[in-house]
Amino acid sequence: MKEFKTLREISESDADQTIYNEIKFLMEGVAKETIELVENEDVTHLAMDIEFMETLGGNVFILETIEDLKQIPVNDKSLLENAAIFDVAFLLQDLKHMLLVTITSDTGGATYFIPDFVFTRHPATLMSLVLTYHKSTVSSFIRPEMAGQ
Repeated sequence: MKEFKTLREISESDADQTIYNEIKFLMEGVAKETIELVENEDVTHLAMDIEFMETLGGNVFILETIEDLKQIPVNDKSLLENAAIFDVAFLLQDLKHMLLVTITSDTGGATYFIPDFVFTRHPATLMSLVLTYHKSTVSSFIRPEMAGQ
């Protein structure tokens, strides 16, 4: 598993362009909200060196093997051993990467990108996606007046 502390580190690595674009989008939003911009200033340039720990609450990790799942904590075990409900879990638009986020503080937490050759071969990873999605959307299918019945 590779760990990244800034967008610049990701841009200078062999990381997939889809992952770079996803994080770039997030970090440009952070730069726009936290840095007083001068007219016509390049937001991407400013976002390149903002540390993920300060803005996302944790670093960005890109998994490379199924064994890397051992490094994602899930209760008292790891994602290699157990499925779990994450704070954020979704497939990127290319459907070749899954994003998982565990929020551990007010600023956020670690962000994990899992490639398809890992998540399609590991049932607990896919189950985590389903569990997280179900948790976040089930309440939207229940009308408030029926929730107590």
